[in-house]
Amino acid sequence: MEAIIEIGEVPGRVVETASNAAGGMELLTATKTAVTRINEIIIPQLRERDSFLDAGFAEVTAAIADDEGRLLRLSAEVVDAAKAPTRAFMDAVIAELVQVHDAEWQTKAETLDVRIQRLQQLQERIDERYSQTASGPDDERREGVAEGASGETPRLQEVIVSLMARQMENLWAVEDRLMVLDRLRAEAGPTKVQRPPTASDEPVSSGPEQIIAIGAVLGLMLGVFAAFFAEFLVNARAQRGPVDPQD
Repeated sequence: MEAIIEIGEVPGRVVETASNAAGGMELLTATKTAVTRINEIIIPQLRERDSFLDAGFAEVTAAIADDEGRLLRLSAEVVDAAKAPTRAFMDAVIAELVQVHDAEWQTKAETLDVRIQRLQQLQERIDERYSQTASGPDDERREGVAEGASGETPRLQEVIVSLMARQMENLWAVEDRLMVLDRLRAEAGPTKVQRPPTASDEPVSSGPEQIIAIGAVLGLMLGVFAAFFAEFLVNARAQRGPVDPQD
């Protein structure tokens, strides 16, 4: 019987600069650490619970199934009578691991959501400022003509164009950061069960026929060896000849 667990991922440390946000994904816990926690902490603690005392389940162990794929394997060799209690014990082990990881994943996800929300609000403010600045040249030009300040109009237009360019750069930078954070948020995921505890249809241990056949072969080999050894002793005594009493 075996079960496959996939370790969840969360955004790693996001480094935000003036123009973008860069970051990658990190595991909720390393696969090796998760295996150690299951074998050394979770399984021993669950065995002491009243619901599993004298339950008759098989020995369950955790191992790394695929390190790069973030997969763990829970396995046990069971007989038919122990399938149900062993499956229940495996489910309890998985639930304990997932509960710990869910708390950390939820915290990371909420932190990332708050950061995305703040960037979206900043994007809206910059977009609003840009819209106000973009409508400035025509209004200022009309005011300048009305007041006869034609000499000030070009300089004022240069200032407004410079402000527009700066606001546009800020808007692009915020959009870049939002794209990175949105991608990280989409890639994040909790620890989950890829394959629930399932018993294989093929027996793991050898059947009685195979055991009998292997025993017969080993017995035959042992008999041949004993025959050769007995013949060796007879030949060795014959080569030494009769023992001289005077010797």
